[in-house]
Amino acid sequence: MQFHMNQTPWTPETRKRSHRSKIYGIGINDAPYNTAGCLYYDKWRTMLRRCYAEEYHVRHPYYIGCTVDPRWHYFMEFRQWLVQEGFVRGLHLDKDLIIPGNKVYSPETCILVPREINVFTTMNKSTTTLPPGVILNPRKNGKKYIAQIKIFGKQTFLGYYNTVEEAFSVYLKRKSQQAEVLSETVESPKVKKALINFSKRVVEYIK
Repeated sequence: MQFHMNQTPWTPETRKRSHRSKIYGIGINDAPYNTAGCLYYDKWRTMLRRCYAEEYHVRHPYYIGCTVDPRWHYFMEFRQWLVQEGFVRGLHLDKDLIIPGNKVYSPETCILVPREINVFTTMNKSTTTLPPGVILNPRKNGKKYIAQIKIFGKQTFLGYYNTVEEAFSVYLKRKSQQAEVLSETVESPKVKKALINFSKRVVEYIK
């Protein structure tokens, strides 16, 4: 087993103390080494925070009701999964690309993806009453709505439309097409399959 650089083994007494002090009332740090500066530990703690920290839910209410699979209450179980999945700095832990609307972090429901894919496949709710990808046309040029999509941080204009339904349909079609394009750029079979399925779900939503 390889540990993070500068990690030193814990004594039996230190290991005992780790079991008495649970992270966010749930997590058990059962690592046989000092986890300070450990990327695996930081990812695990962040996951627990999203699910069980009330102050986090105030600013991010989307995570209210999310839970962590009991197997991942133990840090070393989670760490082993990360290693098997090829975790490196920069990859995001995604819980609902495989299963839309999923609220449970687990080995079966989670996937590691680059940041740009995580952002792209998140169907964020609009800050207005309009659906994602649709805004009011500020120019008042006859057509009331604009369809747009953000790809790799760049907003792309998709045209003017008379109705919300038209604009949203165009947005979804482009979303589906871009998901297929992204699926061709990744090496991971799991991520590739997830993107293809995401594209199909978007198409079904249009129907």
